[in-house]
Amino acid sequence: MDMTDEQRTQKRFKAPVGTVMYTADSMRQIVDIGIGGFSLNLKHLDRETFAQKQKTVDILLGGTLLREVPVTVAWEEQPSSAGKDAARMGNVVGVKFANLTEQQRALINDFISRHVTGNA
Repeated sequence: MDMTDEQRTQKRFKAPVGTVMYTADSMRQIVDIGIGGFSLNLKHLDRETFAQKQKTVDILLGGTLLREVPVTVAWEEQPSSAGKDAARMGNVVGVKFANLTEQQRALINDFISRHVTGNA
């Protein structure tokens, strides 16, 4: 069992293409999403910046843009770096929603019920 299975308390679903997270300086495809949070791939240097600076992100769910969604980094899974440049490798980062508004929670629930493509 890997770290994501051990720490995940709510079911996640594969996110459709076009489900993205925006920050002031980047845009990243969301890999999977659930009511508790989402995961995405970040390069090592991106992850450090994200973990230190991000308290809110914007998320595009289908045609709906959720602004200033509060988040925290919940976990990180690093690939083996044997013989590779670790700074260029992608890490999977689990992001947890924190203190969502009722409207944000409702929009995320609606998106999940309409757009999920299978278990993540």
